[in-house]
Amino acid sequence: MSVEIEEVLRKRLYEVRLKNNRTTSRLRYVKPLRLLRSFIGNTVFVKMRGGFEFTGVLEHVDFQMNLVLAECTELEGNKPVAKYHRALLRGSNIEYVSLNYKNRSLLDFTRQLQ
Repeated sequence: MSVEIEEVLRKRLYEVRLKNNRTTSRLRYVKPLRLLRSFIGNTVFVKMRGGFEFTGVLEHVDFQMNLVLAECTELEGNKPVAKYHRALLRGSNIEYVSLNYKNRSLLDFTRQLQ
């Protein structure tokens, strides 16, 4: 490869990096645990390994992402199977947690943290 082509490619790569830095600098990284803690007091949907699904009001989150849900309902195919006053869900068995709040979106919570 000639020196001139190499120089042009290097400049182009530098321009692309600058452009990416400008667009990503507007977005702020929010740590997942911090975001999850901002959900406290709101209704969440939790999908567990093995296909178990729960919905309830998030009361507490610890550093291992264990969750405590109040007024918890176990679901099977979107139908309630069992109700619990309070449930502890082990963080290592959680596939994902979804905010199930009608008036606020996930973006509202991330803006609140910034």
